[in-house]
Amino acid sequence: MDLKLTVCAVRSNPSIAAPSTVAGLPCQVASCEQATDQWLVELAAGSEALVAIALDPPALCRLRQAQPRLAAPLIVLTVGYAEAVIRLLRDGLAADQIAYPVLFSPGRLLANEARDGQRWRLNLVEGVDHSAGGFISSDPEVSTGSSVPSGLGIKLGVDEVSVNTSGLQPLELAALQRRRGLLVDGRHRLLIGPTNRAGLANGWAQAVLNHLPGVAAQSIAIRTAKSARRIFLADVAVDRLAWDLPVTRVDIALDLLAPASHVLMEEMQPLLGGVGLAGRGGTESDELVAQGAAMEAQMIMDSGRKVGVVLHGGLEDPPSQAAIAALEQLDRGAVPVFVSRPEVVGLVPGAIWLPMALAGLDLVPASSFAPASQLKVAYVPPGKRPGAGQNLSPTMAALAEAGVMEYRPLDGYAPVGLPHLLRGVDVVVDQLSQPGLSPLALQALAAGCLVISHLPPAVGGWYLEPPPVLKADPDHLVDQLLNVARCPTDYQALAEAGPAWVRRHHDGQLAVKVLERHFLGDAK
Repeated sequence: MDLKLTVCAVRSNPSIAAPSTVAGLPCQVASCEQATDQWLVELAAGSEALVAIALDPPALCRLRQAQPRLAAPLIVLTVGYAEAVIRLLRDGLAADQIAYPVLFSPGRLLANEARDGQRWRLNLVEGVDHSAGGFISSDPEVSTGSSVPSGLGIKLGVDEVSVNTSGLQPLELAALQRRRGLLVDGRHRLLIGPTNRAGLANGWAQAVLNHLPGVAAQSIAIRTAKSARRIFLADVAVDRLAWDLPVTRVDIALDLLAPASHVLMEEMQPLLGGVGLAGRGGTESDELVAQGAAMEAQMIMDSGRKVGVVLHGGLEDPPSQAAIAALEQLDRGAVPVFVSRPEVVGLVPGAIWLPMALAGLDLVPASSFAPASQLKVAYVPPGKRPGAGQNLSPTMAALAEAGVMEYRPLDGYAPVGLPHLLRGVDVVVDQLSQPGLSPLALQALAAGCLVISHLPPAVGGWYLEPPPVLKADPDHLVDQLLNVARCPTDYQALAEAGPAWVRRHHDGQLAVKVLERHFLGDAK
């Protein structure tokens, strides 16, 4: 379809890379100061749609401020989203029919579609005015004037789920009215999120795809300022600023929640915001957020879907008391509660251990444990969050200065590049003041590194065989590193046992068996 489209990219920092072309179209690049309302209006003049890429949060704010003066601008967060939107426009969709970019990961979407049965369309968007104290309504009448309802009822089968839409603009509401959702399969789908801590949600989704035929799965990560330091892979990644936009939360309901038959909620955090609950990471207390998530979970169950909960954290950084307390609002007989680390099973009433799941490059070991003339030791400083534990960086630096080893701090590493980084080191020191195996320790074992970790006695009993790690606590770390540096061959067999042990316990098959037994048993 021959359309006249205009593409621009806005950034607050000139060091941020910007494209010169997008989908074969020239892309005008401007700073936040240059992207005035007048500049954007003139840029869009004469074109059928303006696709504007916000390359950072200040740019998103600038474009949102200018939005009322533009005719159905399509504001996106990445070049990939822009290309997807342009494809939809060229396929014949009008600009005001695209409420927000399609959020699916193309690779995972193809894997899911290969397992779909018969598909059907849903008419999903119905207006609900919560301002008068109403909660859920099936009244399909929606005002398109200046008055905008503060919530939308998203019809998901036998009932509805309410999405917080305070701040929705009339133009956006009109676009949502025209929208009729994506194709929804008649088979089982699992949705996991929204925190994706350490990439665990994505690992479990991949494990279900790999080991449970006939069941599709996706992960979603709502990234807050705190989680931006380390960005883990997820099928759907939504920036906190974007999630604060009501149209994004409606999209999550349409594109992800509607097709799902099972929803595994992480850490009692909401997917949709809940009625009367502001954006994640705002001023709400942990208790209010968890209570809102419990209300949301109940609404999802009332719509005919199954809900489970998974809590993260170890002994020094346990699952929050607010999340544990909010579980009491749910029918524990109908809602299984999982924990991602076995050492905290006793801290959460009725909890079930859901083993972490690695996949792909994480399961490809290095050739062998063969330290060169100097031992290469990696360690991730714990940060400053409560319960983070003792920082052993000074100890590592002192040993390196003494010539005992080469110290490679992994502070600020990009998770997607971690498998490559681990293949360049010999030893990985886990968080020794945090008893148990961290996700990083599992990846290091899978890579064939020698892992030094602190395991409480009970943890070994959860596995088919004890983890092949060198045990130490902070007081005995120096002695252990000196021993390894003096005679690394004494530890070769221990290091080389790691990859097979991880494949036996954490390649996803054990996790899928747990999910199938306690949550997905009806999904085959």
